[in-house]
Amino acid sequence: GGMPLQTIDDFHRIGYEIVAHVTGPTPDGWRVIDVWPSDEAHERFREDHMPLFEELGIPGATHQSMPVHHLVTE
Repeated sequence: GGMPLQTIDDFHRIGYEIVAHVTGPTPDGWRVIDVWPSDEAHERFREDHMPLFEELGIPGATHQSMPVHHLVTE
């Protein structure tokens, strides 16, 4: 329930320390791309939130990390 997450502040309020969040459909489901300010922030998210997703029955996702060299936003 609740309102969808629409702004970065919405994500920050629930503990996502992300810089950017992108989602879109794929032939096999959904792709989620999050840009994190640091490896530590990403690790905190994985430790704190991934177990909750599993408890809610949200299937585990494959995970791939890569460094960001350049990010341009509005």
